[in-house]
Amino acid sequence: MILNRSCLQCNETITATLNEMKHMGLCPHCNADPGQMDCTLAEGDSIGSNYILQEKISIDDFGSYFLGNSDDGTPVHIKSLAPQMHRDEEAKGRFLREIELLSEIRHPAIVAVLESGQDEGVYYLVTEYNDGVDLKEYLKDQGKIPEKDAANLIVPIVEALQAVWDDKKIVHRDIKPEKIFLTDDNHVKIIDIGLAKSLDNEDSMDLTGAGFTVGTPNYLSPEQASAEELDFKTDMYSLGLVFYELLTGQQAFSGPVMEVLNRQLNEMPTPVNEVNPAISERCAKTIEKMIAKSKEDRFESWAHCLEAINLLMDITVLQTDLTFDLSDLEEGDDFEPSMENLNTEDDGVFSSAPKVNASGIILEEVEADNEKDASEESGGIDKIEAGSIIGNGYEIDRKIADGSMGEIYLAFCEEKDKLVQVKILPSHMTVDQEKVERFLQEIKISASLSHPNLLSVIEAGEDNGRYYLVTEYEEGISFHDHIGRYAPIHEKDVLNILIQIAEVLNYAWKEKKLLHREIKPENILIKEGSKDAKLTDFGVAKVMEDDGMNLTGMGFTIGTPEYMSPEQVRGDDDLDPRSDMYAMGLVLYEAVSKKKPFQSDNIMSLMNMQMNDPHANIQTLNSKVSNECSELIDKLLEKDRDNRFLNWNDLIKSMRRVQEGKSILTVDVKPRTKPLTKIEMADKKQKMESTIQQMDPVSSNGNSEKKSPLLLIGGIVIVVVIVILVMVLGGK
Repeated sequence: MILNRSCLQCNETITATLNEMKHMGLCPHCNADPGQMDCTLAEGDSIGSNYILQEKISIDDFGSYFLGNSDDGTPVHIKSLAPQMHRDEEAKGRFLREIELLSEIRHPAIVAVLESGQDEGVYYLVTEYNDGVDLKEYLKDQGKIPEKDAANLIVPIVEALQAVWDDKKIVHRDIKPEKIFLTDDNHVKIIDIGLAKSLDNEDSMDLTGAGFTVGTPNYLSPEQASAEELDFKTDMYSLGLVFYELLTGQQAFSGPVMEVLNRQLNEMPTPVNEVNPAISERCAKTIEKMIAKSKEDRFESWAHCLEAINLLMDITVLQTDLTFDLSDLEEGDDFEPSMENLNTEDDGVFSSAPKVNASGIILEEVEADNEKDASEESGGIDKIEAGSIIGNGYEIDRKIADGSMGEIYLAFCEEKDKLVQVKILPSHMTVDQEKVERFLQEIKISASLSHPNLLSVIEAGEDNGRYYLVTEYEEGISFHDHIGRYAPIHEKDVLNILIQIAEVLNYAWKEKKLLHREIKPENILIKEGSKDAKLTDFGVAKVMEDDGMNLTGMGFTIGTPEYMSPEQVRGDDDLDPRSDMYAMGLVLYEAVSKKKPFQSDNIMSLMNMQMNDPHANIQTLNSKVSNECSELIDKLLEKDRDNRFLNWNDLIKSMRRVQEGKSILTVDVKPRTKPLTKIEMADKKQKMESTIQQMDPVSSNGNSEKKSPLLLIGGIVIVVVIVILVMVLGGK
């Protein structure tokens, strides 16, 4: 690997290997210290067998994507694993798996691998270059396309998926419009088999990881959502949904994540020919069979699926036989593919495709040019090393943690002569305006809070494209690590910690109507040498009275599945403190038992558990837990939030009572889910006036003023009579 960097002293170009650049002594041109050199891949560098990086087209959590040239000038695409990912064995394993799979596959409808390997510790993958546009961008322009053209496009995809299944038993597992590329020379290409898994290799690493379902919810098969065994019919289902979208211009399933996943499991979409009446009954039946909920009800092979789609391109058959039953297809039927229009200038999908130079394969939803500009301005998270200066003189010492919206570093403030904590939004996130807005919201919220059990904000701002937040630094460990070392922990000690956290949350709600929304052990800091706790990371908090931008976005549920309330999982938009209370119940359960109440390797299953499954009685896991603490946990983990505590004060009182061996507070009154409307208030006032009239008809007729003096005189007379009687009787 050869890097080309400018000396910070003389500005001359220094050409050296990655290792030489990292340990550069003196500049060969000016013989002075060249300064801290940037050793991240950039335009002009070379990798592998002399592939020159020409232009960065995108960057994400996983790596960087470049346009490049081979030594003979042939354009290529180059993918490199992000340097920070080299420390992540799972991510590195997934990248190596992608290299292995792609290197074995040769098919005209699949992007070909030209070279792969490791160059001075950097993992890279070189693939063929294709000019054109992905199907998502194409649909944005076209809206929807005719049935014959859509079928003509789907056929080569089916053939490619059939080939990799028959030869390698490989399932792509993430078929969606963004993974299907239309080249400018009228060819279809499937991209990014990095999520695929060879079903033949039983010893291969499962790259999904705990709690992570590979795929995109809007195109996810039922068996993926429920973590069942996969085969080629999984890709068939996803491709059927893509086919549906081509014909209608809309996704078969859309909305919040959990709603979409539940529909993928249990519902069929509106028939395609009801959304678009121009679609034939035969085509509607073909798609219906491809997206059947049960794998057994889909086509029994890719060959049968291909035959059915080829029939859609036969206009004569479509016009004369609209009652065709897909079950009539038999193994021996001979249907000749109608592919003669694939490369002809007719009214088909390829001739009508816009000739857009999209700089090759589009791997992300963000425009490549925007990503390039943002990444260049940001400077890159990889440049943050020991000695780097951030903001007003905060010198970075080392990285200490990863937060929900940024990486956290320990730094030294010379002016204040103390250590501080600096959170920095990763550079690849700055291309996403929503993530930047959420980070800025965290800064705004954190700066507005001041509480002894909350890390206080010192400074916030932007430095050379990096957004940063400086807070106080406390020596200690996370409650997550504390649980790992000492659990099961005595309930009184756990409650001592959670009472402090509840007091912070009570303060935040009263002052700002603020929810944390990610209460979990990792976000609770136990101060060293004490029993004091501090709450960290309001990165996903939301001010409930704020009518500004909703930062969750369509189909995006904020939180960590293991610690999400049922209403968070459902995507309810009227959350209140009881959501954080539920998460606190999960933390309490885990701390006193060393086991999470709900666990699954599949995120869909885990979310369903949070919504529907009862938790195991805590005393079956730890018999030393008191009945009072068990009662407290049961109330916090009620699925219906109306059955939890009414407010933080009631919860805090109950936790203190449990510490004293007393039962929790029981209040049967349920809170209103929303304030009274003006109509409701007027109605309530009218009912009260009506009740008063019934109790006092005289005053209701306007005689109250006349009646008042008489009542007063009568009362005085009665008092005088009583006094006289007492005196007379007393005299006797």
